[in-house]
Amino acid sequence: MEKDNKINYKNIAIIFLIGFVILVLNFSGNPKQTIDSFKNVDWFWLMFAVFLYFVTWFFEMYVVHVLIRDMVKKNHKLTESLKLSIIGKLFDNITAFGTGGQPFQVWRMHKKSGIPISKGTSILVFKSMIYQLVVLVMYLVVMLLNFKTLVNYQYVFVLIVIGFLINVGVGVMVISAALCPKAVKKIINLILSLIKKIKILQKLNFDQQKAIDGVDEFHDSFKQISKNKIVVIKTIFLSSCGVLVTHILPFYVFLSLGVKGSFSQSFVASNYTWLLSALVPLPGASMGSEGSFFITFKRVFADLVPTAMIIWRFITYYMPVIVSLALFVMIVKQEEKHK
Repeated sequence: MEKDNKINYKNIAIIFLIGFVILVLNFSGNPKQTIDSFKNVDWFWLMFAVFLYFVTWFFEMYVVHVLIRDMVKKNHKLTESLKLSIIGKLFDNITAFGTGGQPFQVWRMHKKSGIPISKGTSILVFKSMIYQLVVLVMYLVVMLLNFKTLVNYQYVFVLIVIGFLINVGVGVMVISAALCPKAVKKIINLILSLIKKIKILQKLNFDQQKAIDGVDEFHDSFKQISKNKIVVIKTIFLSSCGVLVTHILPFYVFLSLGVKGSFSQSFVASNYTWLLSALVPLPGASMGSEGSFFITFKRVFADLVPTAMIIWRFITYYMPVIVSLALFVMIVKQEEKHK
């Protein structure tokens, strides 16, 4: 239990150290302008931007709640879905490529709600698949409608295309895992056969048959979810709302600083920012997100881009880490008291 709840504080420390360095670098450019812009911030629009972030978090949480309630456990409590979301948010943000949250969520679903691991896994993979498809469609539409502008990004154009292809690759892998169990089984057999040949790993005693059966169970659960058209529509709608709000948020960050610009171009720049961030394997895409924001938004807004980047990064990354960490600690302490 303790091991499952262990947090990699080293990762968190590195994340905040990187953030501090970025902050210092931004202040060193024109410290007076940066300080003055913080002093003159419009708190209404800043709080609205913060509110928008929590709206995206709500949509993310509610997708999982809908899938669990409609497909596995009708009496599943919203508070438990909120706890799942907090755990996912924390561990996604402190691990490379945001991959640490799902294993903890599957474990909690099984431990606290009695949901079989295969069903819990299929719920999260289905959520990821729909999210990936929504994101890809949005990226594609944005890139096609703004192709002339995109080409003007010069060398960044190539990086944006690479980021898009990475997202396509991730989408293909997720869909393959769900729809092509035979291929997944072959990959598992290949990996386990290689492991058996490595002396150091032979002691791990992987149960090959259990792994194959797990793939079948997962595939069956996934098929059950995908057949429910109402659930699919709900998931697409909620995921789309979350993605839309994510890309709307930066515009209000700039508005809080008194910088006016094109709403549509801000939306486009946000999409490009996320595409470029896909190239960075560090927790939270640290450094990459900041650089991507600066490169893409500099072409939309003339002033205070570094200051806006600091605020945007805090709202979308550092604030969620702080909030989810604090809530996670509270959840663990509360549950330990009721043992």
